[in-house]
Amino acid sequence: MELEEGLVTWLKAQSPVPASGRIYPAGTRPKQGSVPAITYLLVSDVPSRSLSGPSGLARARLQLDHWESTALLAKTRARTVRLLIDGYSGSMGTVAVTSISRLNTYSNYDPKAKEHRTIVDYLITYKET
Repeated sequence: MELEEGLVTWLKAQSPVPASGRIYPAGTRPKQGSVPAITYLLVSDVPSRSLSGPSGLARARLQLDHWESTALLAKTRARTVRLLIDGYSGSMGTVAVTSISRLNTYSNYDPKAKEHRTIVDYLITYKET
């Protein structure tokens, strides 16, 4: 199981389910009536090394975009997810996560779609399989 798949599986199992379970890879979110929703993008995935070679760990930067009809709802949704995963360690599906840290949060607005988005970047350290 890939990191992204493990994260999505884990998020959908949480109560309350973030974004009503509407979690999509970046660029695949349906446009009509698709908020609330979360999209995710694996920005980078770098293996960790020690002096003796590969450590068995990797550090991924993952972006979660929280789409809503208002800025307040987007920020609230992002906060709900942040409280679930920032500082988390444990299993996400079959992926063993050693730590998750929030790196950055920012917001923007899509005037064409009339949707607000709060974007949160996370650093995820996990065991490679």
